[in-house]
Amino acid sequence: MSLFLIAFSVAFLLQGLTITRENALFPTFCGFVVLIGSVITLVGGIKKSIVLNKSADHDTVYEISWDRLRGPILTTLVVLVYLIIIKLAGFYIATAIFMPVYLIMQNIKKPVLIISLTVGTILFIYFIFARLLELHFPTGILF
Repeated sequence: MSLFLIAFSVAFLLQGLTITRENALFPTFCGFVVLIGSVITLVGGIKKSIVLNKSADHDTVYEISWDRLRGPILTTLVVLVYLIIIKLAGFYIATAIFMPVYLIMQNIKKPVLIISLTVGTILFIYFIFARLLELHFPTGILF
């Protein structure tokens, strides 16, 4: 997952080079945050693996199961679908679809909480970034 996020953030940062400096400020910041966090996670995972390998018996069999991989794989797929929907329908519609799906994946089942978090996040982003900072978000090719 860390490698995927590193590749994603590098691609994201490279795409940011094609837009105006004012509009690239927030996406560039987010890209660097994801890149730094992913590198830290990757290094931490490698260190833990080295410690586990040194302390493990040589007869130890490591099991890779669907139960352990389901969360990261589904999250990656949901994020990829989110990016496709952003391209088609725009940022706000894609976010309105993505957030409830992701919250349900994280075992948040209360409809009022899901709706509040989704609407609150979209309104926060709209008023702070679109209105106050006058940043433009993707509108999509369908709308």
